[in-house]
Amino acid sequence: YATGYASKWDHFMSQIEPLSSRVPYMTAQGNHERDWPNSGSAIGGSDSGGECGVPTQARFRMPVPVRNQTQDQGWYSFEQGP
Repeated sequence: YATGYASKWDHFMSQIEPLSSRVPYMTAQGNHERDWPNSGSAIGGSDSGGECGVPTQARFRMPVPVRNQTQDQGWYSFEQGP
């Protein structure tokens, strides 16, 4: 996990760049991005190391369904197809 290590994020981003620069995709946050006690997003551990999704949200801007929702809420949905 990259918790606290920007260099690990940089390495990961370099690895995915050949694909991510050509193909659109959506990401979702899990316990390793959000989980922290008393953060409002705790699943029961401290997997995020206190980062609480900040590095993920800074690197992967996802859509928000309504104007007053922020990236910090970390959740979204969309419909695809007919």
